[in-house]
Amino acid sequence: MRDSQETQETMTVSEALNAKNSSDATDKATNSIKNKTTATQQSTKSTQEETEAVEELTKTMSELTSKTTAVTNAESEYKETGKLTVSTLQTIIDKYPDLENEVYKYMLNLEDAKTLIKSMKNTYQDDLTSYISVITQKNAGKS
Repeated sequence: MRDSQETQETMTVSEALNAKNSSDATDKATNSIKNKTTATQQSTKSTQEETEAVEELTKTMSELTSKTTAVTNAESEYKETGKLTVSTLQTIIDKYPDLENEVYKYMLNLEDAKTLIKSMKNTYQDDLTSYISVITQKNAGKS
């Protein structure tokens, strides 16, 4: 009878050790999953930030391209006809709101088309220089 009781006690100790080992393994697995979840969340956030940066860059490049097109079209129209149409003047105001007074001066014959086009080019160059400066500062901050 004593052997039977010792066997039961041994099994109980063995079972307790197995349960402890199983609990440790479960804790390790749980911690591993938590760590991987955190890493995935951080990676997702980083990817979202990079996506937003690319979208911002794309938007800015599109705006700069649109402004370049406005300047080019105004120059072409002036070369072909010697004047700027209402449509072109509206585009100038849309793309270069700061030049609205310049457009009005042109419409009142207080300023010629060459001066207006030069103002557009200068404003575009200022925008481009500012944009390059911002990008350079952002990249310098990442290094």
